[in-house]
Amino acid sequence: MAFDKQGFLSPEIGRFRASLREVPEYKSWLEYAAGLNQFALEILDGHEPLRADNQRLMISVLFIRAHKSFQSAIILAEDGLIGDARAIIRRATEGAVALYALANDASFVTQLMDAHYLWQRKTAKLILGNPDYVSVYAPGQIAQLQATVKQIDAMETTLIVFPEGNGGEWKPNRVARSIEGKHQFDGVWVVQLNGVKDGKYEYGVARLTMETGDAPTWVIKISSAFDDWTVEQIQ
Repeated sequence: MAFDKQGFLSPEIGRFRASLREVPEYKSWLEYAAGLNQFALEILDGHEPLRADNQRLMISVLFIRAHKSFQSAIILAEDGLIGDARAIIRRATEGAVALYALANDASFVTQLMDAHYLWQRKTAKLILGNPDYVSVYAPGQIAQLQATVKQIDAMETTLIVFPEGNGGEWKPNRVARSIEGKHQFDGVWVVQLNGVKDGKYEYGVARLTMETGDAPTWVIKISSAFDDWTVEQIQ
């Protein structure tokens, strides 16, 4: 059936694809893409992801996802759907960037997981907070959304300490080392008002972790009208 009757589902697309591969301007690029596809398949042949290692497992997942997106982009491009091919290849590129970050930083997997949980929680709370959305969900689905929010909230526990008065010289590294491994919080922060200087409230903020060698520490200055502020990391 003709293209004007079935559009991109027409059998004519198959003939278009075959003729496109013979056009000198496109042939070399399509052959190069086919080579990359074959190379990826050889990497995956017999590959068994290490499920006990989150970093390696996520690398496998992202590689497979990027490869599938790459294949999809080739199919779409050969069928003449260039705009859709570009959208898919962008997703494959994003996956490649994430792969590079994950290979060089094991903690990146935690960032990916946190982003996923944040998206789940945000979506669930958006639905639960809108009566129009809630009305179209079954009671069991609403209960599941509520359970999702509760579960994710329970995963993130942060302790924020607001000291009173001036207890002398503040040494965040010493305190961070003294509490390391002795608590179950996801993060421990100390926030203290140092005083008012030049019409601005000055706060000292420290995250008590030695992950980067020093406990990250900032000085935050906020105008008395609360319409302007500066943040300076001092450690």
